[in-house]
Amino acid sequence: MPALMRLVAAPLTRRSPLARVAVADATRNPGRVGAAASALLVAVGLIVVVQVTVAGVRAAAFAEIDRRYPIDIALQSAVRGPDLMNPNGSGPETYRDASGRLIGFQPDALDIVRATPGVASAVMVPMSDTALAITGTNTVGEYPVAPLTPEAAAALRSPLTLERGEVGFPTDAMADLRGDVGTRVQIILMVGEYQNLTMVRADVGPDVLVVRPETFAAMQTPTRDGLILVTLTDPDDGDSVGDTLRARLTQANPGMALGGSAEQKAALRAVLNDLTAVITGLLGVAALVAMIGVGNTLSLSVIERTREHALLRALGVTRGGLKRMLLVESVLLAVIAVVIGVAAGVGLGWAAARLIADSLALPAPPLTLDAAPLAITAAVVLVAGALASVLPGRRAASTAPVEALADVG
Repeated sequence: MPALMRLVAAPLTRRSPLARVAVADATRNPGRVGAAASALLVAVGLIVVVQVTVAGVRAAAFAEIDRRYPIDIALQSAVRGPDLMNPNGSGPETYRDASGRLIGFQPDALDIVRATPGVASAVMVPMSDTALAITGTNTVGEYPVAPLTPEAAAALRSPLTLERGEVGFPTDAMADLRGDVGTRVQIILMVGEYQNLTMVRADVGPDVLVVRPETFAAMQTPTRDGLILVTLTDPDDGDSVGDTLRARLTQANPGMALGGSAEQKAALRAVLNDLTAVITGLLGVAALVAMIGVGNTLSLSVIERTREHALLRALGVTRGGLKRMLLVESVLLAVIAVVIGVAAGVGLGWAAARLIADSLALPAPPLTLDAAPLAITAAVVLVAGALASVLPGRRAASTAPVEALADVG
């Protein structure tokens, strides 16, 4: 630790005699200084480990979300299951139009979406009323059906190809029906021709099945403007866009559901941010305790060096000079803790993120650093280090040189 302190302080000691004295004083008791710096170093390192680990896991999870959900935001109108006694649906009256059918989006909905800040483009896709999906295990689900039109396919961030006779199911719907890729499924509409199709995975909408346009035409079912596919300017920041779309469209379409990668990312981001805040807060208490230890170390140093400080005062060093000496000692300990803690935390955090991603079958994350949290952590520790020198500095500067030198006992 003393050698490292001399190395870090070398640029300062070459220009300031008081800094050379401060470094010499700081390295006089290596054990005590090492214990104080180590406690602060561990606290800083653990905070950085949490930040880097969360950033890496978030990057891996976002990559998996982008792979699974090819659209940023999917807006789906009135989602309600069918009532076999009422082909128009079983939802409340507000979910149906004057003719009794489930309502679609209002005529100006697409214009409203396109005018929303953060939206790069949007396309309207027709959708059927709710159909029954029956697998070979006699498990039944209720989902509307939409065609994967050329305009809809162009809105997707990753290509989705449906072969003839295939129907794309959301991942959750496949699990509900105990199906998998290749499972045969019957699609039975209240109005239209039923189809025997093969299940594939396609998370296009929150609760909608997709088929080829010719398959949809063969169903001969009435349609409504029921699905809007939205591409965002920034796909990783759709929280505010989703909230705005809900506020602008829900009143005219109370049954609207919102899905897509932006919705999944927003939910995951909120969980990870809360987790990071809680853990960082707990580790921040440990860092505060470590800074109190640094202050105690400086206080003991002041008591031991009372006569030396008095001699420096007698030789012309001002009270401010003594305070600056202790400030250099304290900040030097904080700088070493930040440098080593950040370096070790980044390495361990990246390793932890890769381990967690591997255990969750997520893509291996790159080294992901959030500059703002790291900078805030370093700045807080350095400021706290400076504050830790205030009380010891006042004590050192308040002792009169004559009294200290006269105390020869």
